[in-house]
Amino acid sequence: MGNDVLQLMDELKVDKAVLLGHSMGGYIALSIAQRHPERLNAFGLIHSTAYPDSEEGKEKRLRAVSTIQTEGIVHFVDGLVPGLFAPEHVESLSAQVTRVKEIGYQTAPQGATGAALAMRERPDRRDVLSATPLPVLLVAGEKDAVIPPEQAIGKVFTLKQQRKHTEALSELDELLRRQFGLNLSLLNSLPAEDVIEMFRFRGVIEVDNLQQAARLIEEEAYIYNEKSKVEGIDDHEKMESEDEALILSILTKSASKTAVDLSHNRKKQYVLEDGVPVSFLVELGIMSEEGRVLARKYDKFRQINRFLEMHELFDQIESSVMNPLLSHGILKERFSALATDAIRAKLLDLMGYKTQLLEFIDMEHTPKNILIRAILIWSGLVQTCFQGSLDEMLRWSLLAIFALLTAMLASRANGAQWFACGWQMAGGLLVLSGVLAACGVLPLPYGVMRTADPEISSAGARLGGLLQYPNAYGAVAGMYALERLVAAARAIARPLSAGRLIAALLPLMPAQAALLLSESRGAWLATGCAAVAAFALQRRGARLPLLLATAAPLACAAWLYRQLAAAQLAPAPVPGLLALAGSWAAALLGTLLLCRLWHSGARARAAALTATGLAGITATALAVASTADRMAAGVGTGLSRLQMWRDALKLWTEAPWMGHGGETWRSMFRAIQSSPYVGGEFTPNSTESWGSWPLDRVEESQPGTILNKP
Repeated sequence: MGNDVLQLMDELKVDKAVLLGHSMGGYIALSIAQRHPERLNAFGLIHSTAYPDSEEGKEKRLRAVSTIQTEGIVHFVDGLVPGLFAPEHVESLSAQVTRVKEIGYQTAPQGATGAALAMRERPDRRDVLSATPLPVLLVAGEKDAVIPPEQAIGKVFTLKQQRKHTEALSELDELLRRQFGLNLSLLNSLPAEDVIEMFRFRGVIEVDNLQQAARLIEEEAYIYNEKSKVEGIDDHEKMESEDEALILSILTKSASKTAVDLSHNRKKQYVLEDGVPVSFLVELGIMSEEGRVLARKYDKFRQINRFLEMHELFDQIESSVMNPLLSHGILKERFSALATDAIRAKLLDLMGYKTQLLEFIDMEHTPKNILIRAILIWSGLVQTCFQGSLDEMLRWSLLAIFALLTAMLASRANGAQWFACGWQMAGGLLVLSGVLAACGVLPLPYGVMRTADPEISSAGARLGGLLQYPNAYGAVAGMYALERLVAAARAIARPLSAGRLIAALLPLMPAQAALLLSESRGAWLATGCAAVAAFALQRRGARLPLLLATAAPLACAAWLYRQLAAAQLAPAPVPGLLALAGSWAAALLGTLLLCRLWHSGARARAAALTATGLAGITATALAVASTADRMAAGVGTGLSRLQMWRDALKLWTEAPWMGHGGETWRSMFRAIQSSPYVGGEFTPNSTESWGSWPLDRVEESQPGTILNKP
């Protein structure tokens, strides 16, 4: 849906806009702010939240999907809409309730279930709010039962009385108009700087007392505490009603992140201090007789201080080598400013920050066009990195112990038989449990990953099975399917009884179905390459049995995948079980028939080969038809993966031998990424292992954890 909004902006030729999202629209606004912040001047969440669904909320989403599928959209809407209004207003606002219901009735059931499942799997985007440089407006209703106010972060407009989820949206325009003299349509037509100024300086704060609040906002140290007074505002300047309180603040970091030590920060020190009377400033009308700078003259106060600062710097700059440069006043001023920024960056380096000087444009406040970007990479985080390195040591030690036990078992008598038994039990458990979960028979929490992003899943759901991760599950299912395929081909090549042949073929179709249901393109590619290699390495007489063993199970697995994908891997249990049983039986019977034809005369062999070719074409057509949308939309994620690996290689080259400490990629990727990544699904395990050893250099940044972990 975020892509739809961007396409609409492109059609309307709107480069940047102020985006306000209500309820589910807030999730879309957060997605756009995360992936395409350059398209926004500002954004707001109206009765929405950056928090993910709780476990209870996820269960409610699944119950909603079940209600829509079993009882229809009308029954679902009739139960949902009254809860969006305050109980005492359901009857008095009956026309509005009916109108909202009519809108809901027009929603397609598949779209409603897809939206519910997408909201269920949405990631935690509190980091987007805390890290965005854009102005953010959060609106919450005090009595809203859908999105309670405590799920809003930072700055909140509390609407008066007992407004609920839908009613409060109509109050927003009135609130903006009353407090700011603005309306929603006007905000969309304003540039970002005008929006910032209007939200900073209009409404609740008196003009004469604005200077301190403006300075606090400018210094990014204006932190809101709901139970405390706003610093610098007198009691008589408060709003008449707490129900209509308007709070301005800079968003703070979420509580889930490690607090950053900012004790080295200091307040801006001016040559002429605020609060100390200066006679000529009083005469110019910039300062009161008590020494308080008037808000409307605060820019002039800063400008005069800037002039005095540069005058002091000019007297201190002396260099015979740079006399040609320093003989010009304007160049001397520019050099002083740049030298100051260079010294600040160096001090930040000494404090443990990784600094970078960037160019930016702020026409109102400064002509310097220099921004210091600083990211804390080690101070106070040695313990975190040390813990990450210990975790990596435990993981690799566990793998080493497993390899040692494997070697010990292989050296014993009957060790190969124990390996075969363990492999069949583990593979059968993973495959069968996953397929039964996809058919709606076996409840498997987190066994199915659901998403509304077509770049991640064309069906809206991907099978993760007991591993709870589709890519890893697809890789394991692919290995198991290949092993069973080779075993089945060997059985077909020899004249065996039907019972022994069925025993060899039994796990093959479910394994192929599990591989398809994972929708892991990497697992598909790896399995396909391995299958081609296995075919090429077979003796000439054993190649055709390999094709015969593949044909019927693969065609039936593709048909089952198409049926389950149409139901978003959430069919009713009975139809799902019938589809699994039918496709499984068809795969076994089809392979038995091909085997019998293969061991008959030449004409029967030709018929078997023809049937094999038709089955292969059918399987390919079904698989391609079901995944064409994702293959077409997956170019962005593919390029993003390539960009991730490039950034990871760059990080590795910084310390290829000494390392950065444990959990390197998870904590440092935001500091080194060259551009925003498309999608949120990426496995950093290999990049983690690059930078984890040894422990004598445990440096780590703390810009946040990877989203949707990933």
